[in-house]
Amino acid sequence: KYIYLRNRLLKILSNIEAKIDFPEEELPEDILKNIKSETKDIINLINDILNDGRTGEKIRDGFKISILGPTNAGKSTLLNYLSKRDVAIVSNIEGTTRDLIEVSLNLDGYPVIITDTAGLRKTSDEIESKGVELALKSAKNADLKIILLDAKNPYFSTFLDDISDENSILVLNKSDLIDGALNLDNLKYKKYILVSLKEELNLDNLINEIKKRLKDKFLINDNVLRDAFLEQVRTLLGAV
Repeated sequence: KYIYLRNRLLKILSNIEAKIDFPEEELPEDILKNIKSETKDIINLINDILNDGRTGEKIRDGFKISILGPTNAGKSTLLNYLSKRDVAIVSNIEGTTRDLIEVSLNLDGYPVIITDTAGLRKTSDEIESKGVELALKSAKNADLKIILLDAKNPYFSTFLDDISDENSILVLNKSDLIDGALNLDNLKYKKYILVSLKEELNLDNLINEIKKRLKDKFLINDNVLRDAFLEQVRTLLGAV
C-alpha cells in the first residue's frame, strides 16, 4: 500500500512540474483541481494508516489483555483456564496475587499477552498496595480489559469507573452460586457476560467475545487495500 501511495504522489508531482515548466502548453483545464483532490485523498489515506491502532506492532509483540477486578473474583482461575495450565496460584485467601503474571498465547492465530493482576481494593498493606498500582498501570496499557466481578456482589465501584471504557469486557463470575435473578439495578454497566469458572459455564461466549475484539483490532483498512488493488488493475490494463 505504501508503493501504491508513492506512485500516486509521483503522478501528482509530475503534473505540478508540467504545469510549472510548460505554463503556456495546452494542459488539461482541470489538472489543478485533480492535484488538489488527489492530494487531499492521499492525506486521508495516510491518516487512516497512522490511526490504525498500531496494528503492525501488536501483530509482532502481541495484543495486551489485562484481567482486572476485586479480590477473589476469579481472575487467576480465568488466566489458568485460558492458558490451559496452572499458571497462577488460586486460593480463597484474599490478596494472593500481588504481582503481574503474564502468559503469551495464540488465540485464533492472533498473538496475545494475558496478564493476571492483583485484586483492586484499598489496602494499608504496602506490598499489596504496590500490586494494585501495577494492576492499574496494566489496565492503562492494555488493548483489552476483562473486568471480572463476583455475580453475588457486583457493586464494585472503587475502581470500575476509572478502568472501564469501550475496550472493556464486563464479566460476572460465580453464576453457579446465584439463586434466582440477578439484582443489577445499581450496576452502571448493563452489558455483561455471566459465567461460572468453577463449573465452566458460558465460557464459550466470553472466548468468542475476546476473539471478536481481536479481529476488530487487527482489521486491516479495507479501503486502502481496495484502492491499491484497483490501481494495480488499472495499471495492468493500461499496459495491455
